[in-house]
Amino acid sequence: MKNKICILICIFTLLLSVSCFANAYENIETINIAKGVTLNKVTIFDENGWTYLNVIEINTNEKSVSIGPLISEVGVSHFSTIKNMVTTNNAVAGINGDYFAKRPNTTNRGQSIGFLGSDSQILVSSADENISSQTMGSFILSDNNNIIYSYLTDTITITSPKTQNTFEACDINKYVPYNSIGIYTSKWSNLSIGNSEGKEIVEVVVENNIVKEIRQYLEPTTIPKNGYILSAYGPDAIKYILSNFEVKDKVEYKVELNLDLDKMKFAISGGTMLVQNGDIPAFTHIIWGNNEMSAIGTNKNNSTIYLVSCTAKNGNKIGISQKHFAEVLKEYGIYNALCLDGGGSTTMITQQLGTSNISTILSGQAALRPVANGIGVFTNTLPTGKLSKLSLNLSSSNLFIGNSISFDISAFDTNYYAMDIDYSRLNVLFSNNNAKYENGKIIGIKEGHTKLTVQYLGKKVTKDIYILADISKLEISPKESNISINDNITFSLIATSKNGFTDTISNEIAKWEIVNGNGLLENGTYTPQKHETVIISATINNVTVYAKININKEVTETFDSFEILNGTFSAYPVNISDGKVDISKNKKKDGTYSLKLNYNFKNTDNAVRGAYFDYDTPLQLPTNISKIGIWIYNPKINKNSIKSQYIDQKGNTYIDILVEEMNWKGWKYIEFPSSRKISKISSIYVAQSNKEISNSSYIYIDCLTVTYLQNNETSISLPKDILAKDNDERILNNSNCITLIDRFKMPSTLFDEIVNNKIILDINNNSQLLFTYNDIPQNIIDNINVDNKVVSDYYVTDIKDLRIICINNSKNGIRATDYSQWENLMEEINTRKNILLILSNPIDTFTDSLEQELLINTLLKKSQNSKCWIVQYGSNTNIDNFNGIKVITIGNIYSNKSIEEVLDNYRYINIYVNSTDISYEIKEIF
Repeated sequence: MKNKICILICIFTLLLSVSCFANAYENIETINIAKGVTLNKVTIFDENGWTYLNVIEINTNEKSVSIGPLISEVGVSHFSTIKNMVTTNNAVAGINGDYFAKRPNTTNRGQSIGFLGSDSQILVSSADENISSQTMGSFILSDNNNIIYSYLTDTITITSPKTQNTFEACDINKYVPYNSIGIYTSKWSNLSIGNSEGKEIVEVVVENNIVKEIRQYLEPTTIPKNGYILSAYGPDAIKYILSNFEVKDKVEYKVELNLDLDKMKFAISGGTMLVQNGDIPAFTHIIWGNNEMSAIGTNKNNSTIYLVSCTAKNGNKIGISQKHFAEVLKEYGIYNALCLDGGGSTTMITQQLGTSNISTILSGQAALRPVANGIGVFTNTLPTGKLSKLSLNLSSSNLFIGNSISFDISAFDTNYYAMDIDYSRLNVLFSNNNAKYENGKIIGIKEGHTKLTVQYLGKKVTKDIYILADISKLEISPKESNISINDNITFSLIATSKNGFTDTISNEIAKWEIVNGNGLLENGTYTPQKHETVIISATINNVTVYAKININKEVTETFDSFEILNGTFSAYPVNISDGKVDISKNKKKDGTYSLKLNYNFKNTDNAVRGAYFDYDTPLQLPTNISKIGIWIYNPKINKNSIKSQYIDQKGNTYIDILVEEMNWKGWKYIEFPSSRKISKISSIYVAQSNKEISNSSYIYIDCLTVTYLQNNETSISLPKDILAKDNDERILNNSNCITLIDRFKMPSTLFDEIVNNKIILDINNNSQLLFTYNDIPQNIIDNINVDNKVVSDYYVTDIKDLRIICINNSKNGIRATDYSQWENLMEEINTRKNILLILSNPIDTFTDSLEQELLINTLLKKSQNSKCWIVQYGSNTNIDNFNGIKVITIGNIYSNKSIEEVLDNYRYINIYVNSTDISYEIKEIF
């Protein structure tokens, strides 16, 4: 539990803003990208689980900002990642665009499904699906920032002025289907399709509406910048071309489109409308299952364009359904929204504030998927040099008295470009005398809260800092170490305050002592003098932590002299690499024998071949290894390698390459590159990975030596760390008592009866309320004179200044058990009273770690004004403190432990409450 609590502490910094409406939790982090462009990162927790919404908001009234298409540098027929598109198009942000179809047997080539247009030009024609039904919608931005959503359809007609014959073409900048004619502009690619796919295609090169060339079944050709290419595929299409056009003929083509191209600034297609005029419509294009999703949308008066990426997490389900996505968009306030291509294609990229660096905000895949197109956000602003805002980051918001922290400050102009800072003109202020600024550091002086204000050129920024005192415990790292006589070691300290807030603390604040042994210890750095085990201590205000240092002798020892054969030969592949192993007197580095390994690498289709000496039992090596070496005799230079298979300290198996090529003759000493990781050696072998190489020979192996650190005094034990007294561990005056216990056992022995009677007597004499984690036998309940309750379902009661809330998290979480408990909890903690939250199951059993963090954070926010304690069930009764929250674990009294452990854990907890405060007492049964 202790380690998990420490992990949760870091989440405290996420509580930037919390709104509790229908959702149990909602957090919005706003980041400026450029003038008129912001990113809102929204985290929502509700009955559906976690939803992560990323919204780029673009102010359409800001003249310096525009949106437009993102395509590959090569053209619309080539796919690229949104990250590459944002970079190459000099955008400040981008999101994936239309649905697309990848071309079979090609790498990152294909076409978008729907329409793409820019500056009155058609880059890609509309979706064929829309001819028969309105399926794939489009977002259209016209002049004067007029935004409409429509299901676009087009008719493309080719005409020969000479013959007046017409042909209805299929598409612009899409792969031409059979018996059709396609039109390809320079936006398609540098080259036409030609015979690249093995199809008989006739191409007409048109420049300034005049036929320049007719190419029959030829390779791809360059697409003219001021023209296009007609590609005819199939007998009817080819017949039309050859019968109606010759070189120098004029060509006309006309596009009938339900869109005013002259007024179009940008248009892109997607799927269905997700939100239409403030409502969720019937979907025209269905996306099944849970996926990452993306969309483009607008508010009611079109003053804001939204680029949205979204995912969700509900237990093991990752992604969000199309319907839920639409609901989230509507709830956010988006009036119209078009679904973009989601799933693994979902990618949102933004520029980092004040820099040209870009960050991935959300991606449907770990490796960004190349897509057909995207939507880019562009700005034409320049640095103004006029300071607009400051940004302040602290290395920590918690600071112990006498300790120091640093801060980073950034300045941005009115167009959000970074500005250089003249640090001599910074003015650093505090709301009280609890801290001071000195030599670029903030130093804690007095316990309590202070507000840091940094002023610069008329602008200011503030941060809260908490000055901590009354250290309750120290942690030292490393707790135990192994070093040689020539080494030194520097320790680090983490201090925990009386309320459980933690921070790294300067070594100079602590008093350092050598408790056992010799050497030099100064400000946490220890230098040894002799081979021994040393105990050192660090003390601050009567709180002491101990560490153990083993100053080891460096010993080199032969772990295999190969005087006996303790392994066998094997080959890979089997029966391909003939060979054998045996001990031999012919060549030796030391002793009487060495190991001879014969190998014969035959020609084979297998590139990798090996001849192995396998230990019968992996050779066990000591710990604290610094070097492993072995002697190898090679009779002739060759291109084989020597490798070893080993097992590390965690039991994982790896391969070490000892030499890449056997480029020597005679004996050579070789070290194992992974010496420090190796626990056991399984095999040593000759390997060949080039199937063109075949050879046969032998090597001799001798004297496997290990250099390691050895200490014969490691049995010296560490003293127990000295903690500060917990001020909450006491009995309050004029208080009521609440008792919490694991269970009462149905007595089967005299011992059981003695235990039960002892506890019951104390409860009847002192308590007003009893909580147990297991049902109480009826014959025991009859002897208890106070109200009692088994921790199970949601329950709330008040005793004086304490609100007691029982939560049922038996299904590995609160939401999974009953989400309504979250709604009740958020309401019940909205009180000035202290809070005692009793969980039916340990907090460690939450399968949703994010929900676990949320529960902790909810109490952390509440604990700023009152005490918030958690009671839970566990294996041992103990108390933890962190960031103002006390965690009380009620141990299992009757468990399968030794009698000493059982007796030691015969404890229960009394909570005392009066009109202003709460405290606790650990009651020992024995």
